[in-house]
Amino acid sequence: MAGMKENNPEIRKGSVKLLNEVLFNNEVLQNIFCEKFGFNPIGNIICLNWMPKYLKEHIQINESK
Repeated sequence: MAGMKENNPEIRKGSVKLLNEVLFNNEVLQNIFCEKFGFNPIGNIICLNWMPKYLKEHIQINESK
């Protein structure tokens, strides 16, 4: 998650893309990810409609962009 804290937007975007690639079509990793952050997948889709407390505590989000 350190890449998501970077000031450089390209590194932040790359970190999210990497996370997506790692989780894509990998049900085992998706389940581990969901368990770790406290939300459930719907079928084979993970929807982030809210920001889990762990992520809020560990990353900074610039909501003005």
